Parts: sequence; C-alpha cells; structure tokens
Amino acid sequence: EPGQHGFSIGGNKISRVLQLVHRSYVDSVNTDSLEGVAVNNLLQNLDPHSIYLPPQQAESINERLDGGFNGIGIEYQLLRDTLYITQVYGNGPAMKAGLAPGDRVINVDGKKFSGTHLTADLVNKAFKGQKDSQIALSVLQEDNKTLKIYKIKRGFVDLSSLDASYMLSPNVGYIKISKFASTTDNDFRAAIKKLQAKKMEKLV
Repeated sequence: EPGQHGFSIGGNKISRVLQLVHRSYVDSVNTDSLEGVAVNNLLQNLDPHSIYLPPQQAESINERLDGGFNGIGIEYQLLRDTLYITQVYGNGPAMKAGLAPGDRVINVDGKKFSGTHLTADLVNKAFKGQKDSQIALSVLQEDNKTLKIYKIKRGFVDLSSLDASYMLSPNVGYIKISKFASTTDNDFRAAIKKLQAKKMEKLV
C-alpha cells in the first residue's frame, strides 16, 4: 500500500500487516503468536543469540537469572497423570514442611489434582503464587497408605548456581557451576571460602 497509507516506518509496517491479517484473513489467527514469530524472524537476522520469548518462557528464564522464584521449592515428574516429587530444594518451604522425594500429590487446595490430565502449565498455575500465600497439598507418602495434608506458605526459593563444591584430594578443591545467575558470584565466593578453610591450594 503506497504513499500516506504505506509502510514508511518499520514498526508501522509490522503493525499494519498484523491489523490487515486480523481483519481480512479468511480464517481466525492468533495475532499475538503471529507477532512473536514476526519479531523473532527480525531478531534472527541480527545474530544467532537474539530471540523473542513469549511471556511465560521469559518469566521462567528471568527467575533463573534472578537466582530463585516464589513457590514451594520442588522438582517433579508427571507419571500416570500424577505428580511425583523428585527433588525438594534445601531450606525451601516444601522441605521445611516435611515433603520428600517419592511423595505423590493427590489433591491441591481441597480439589482433585491427580488424574485431571495434568500438564506442566497446569502444575505451574497451581503451585506458583505470591510470596506468603498458602497452598494445601494432600500427599500420598511412599508407603502408599498415608495420605497427609500439608499447608505450605509459598516463599522465595533459592536456585543455587553450584551443583557441587568439595575437596577432591587433601589440597585440590572442585566446584561445578551449573548456570549463571545474579547469585553466581556470591555462591562461588562462599564455596571458595569454605574450601580454603580446608587447606585448598588448587581448584578444578
């Protein structure tokens, strides 16, 4: 479309195309998704490291960069439409409440949870929430007999940047950094200090 109705400015061009598609295309179109694809294609022409992330994915990455998130502090697997707890983060709300790997979550806030066609999105919606808000979990313990209710207050869960920190030999220390976040520097310095107190002279 030429002249005064045309696409003289890049931003207006994308916006106008999306408006025309939304208004005139024969089928229904998710313009939010289309806009993300258009922006991503533009960024990919800059360099291989610039990408557009949908809001939920961006939030997840930002949480890891921040070194933590608001939640109860567990990792899980969905097996046979049931949430199995596989890991409980140290000093997180779930650990303080007494949850343990192997526990199965049957109900959440008094409503059926297991067997409801669970997905990662549904789990996130159920478990994440504002700091200090409460979630009630009915949990089946590993013995398959005891169904216990835990009332857990959500809190900030630290995601350590370090997977391991220990002495390999009497004078050699080992530190494994799993990811980079705003807390990596502090985590690494604290680990170095502990290993130096154990007479570390060399570091892997």
